[in-house]
Amino acid sequence: MVLVDSSQEDEHAPLPASMTADESKEKTETLLLARLYPAFFHFGVARWFLARDPTPLPEHLDSGLRYLILKPKHVRAMVNESLNLDGESSEQVRKSRTLGDKALLVLTAGVSQPGHADLQRKLGRLSTHGQQIIVEKSAHLIPLEQPQAVTSTVV
Repeated sequence: MVLVDSSQEDEHAPLPASMTADESKEKTETLLLARLYPAFFHFGVARWFLARDPTPLPEHLDSGLRYLILKPKHVRAMVNESLNLDGESSEQVRKSRTLGDKALLVLTAGVSQPGHADLQRKLGRLSTHGQQIIVEKSAHLIPLEQPQAVTSTVV
């Protein structure tokens, strides 16, 4: 099994009680955005954001990928993922605890948020045959930024 900079059940640890109201407000705003987004896309607001997005992407993928990322279907999928990260699926993963001796490679972005590599290392420990590989000079888009890192690991 190869995990490519995948989510980890503890990456969105429970917030302190003082932040619970903010989290609820954020979820409400996210749902509202998801409902309004198709209209934003239709009227060109997405293209306007696309032209101003400073996120660096590989040059050969830049405009096409940005356009696909902003499509309503992709935004809906991201919203659903975001709203369900701390739910039942995370709890099921916590309860399973192990993959036994299955071969497991965890590719981790070399350029990431503090603590991310530690959570990825924890994924590698799910198997007695688990290993973490740091993909230097790559952020979350490893398959696009360094596809050879993925293909050479899978083969």
